[in-house]
Amino acid sequence: MYLGDDAQPAPFQRSFAQAFLNRLGQVGDQGPPEVAAPAALTGIEALSSLARDRPERAAVKALDSVLLAHMVYFGCASLVGLPPKGEMCKRVEVARFVVDCETLLGIAAGEIEVSAQHQLVAPTLIRSQALATLYEAARRGEISAAEGMERVTRINSLKVRFLGDKVLQRQAWRIAADLGWDTTYDAEYVALTRLQADFLVTADKKLARAVSGIVETATADALRTS
Repeated sequence: MYLGDDAQPAPFQRSFAQAFLNRLGQVGDQGPPEVAAPAALTGIEALSSLARDRPERAAVKALDSVLLAHMVYFGCASLVGLPPKGEMCKRVEVARFVVDCETLLGIAAGEIEVSAQHQLVAPTLIRSQALATLYEAARRGEISAAEGMERVTRINSLKVRFLGDKVLQRQAWRIAADLGWDTTYDAEYVALTRLQADFLVTADKKLARAVSGIVETATADALRTS
């Protein structure tokens, strides 16, 4: 959904799973799981989010919710054993972020903190971009060669999934072509966000505006919150 150049999207969009869990909390005291689980699934407010979400992620979110309802329906004698509604939502409120090269370098340098609840992914090309950026910084005398190599090692040890399959490449090509870009580098980050994540983390305001109608973007501050 395009919000306009000056609009500020909310740092987090309430997920289908959280809406579903809220619905479970509302009906949990109305009867046994045979009533609670189906009632939760029929929550119009929760289901309506599918119409606004990207179809690739909507299907996954819907499946997650159905599986949770199945677990409640068949695996519990009652809902008494489930955590309080707010606590349960807190446990499942995990966001997946695609990080750009600048953000990854900030994490490696210890300048950006990442909440343990979040998952980070990036296209495989980010390793080459980060290596080149650190090498250039060392050549300019901004960091020592030893410090640069230490950060490269740190990047390889971070809990980041590096992805780059054929589906991602096709999506990146299409996005770059649609936006009239000369290269596919930025398009890989956008494509990965569209396919695998909730937000693209970037400090590049021009990029964020350009892709506002394709993916949700966030600043590095979103990584610190849980």
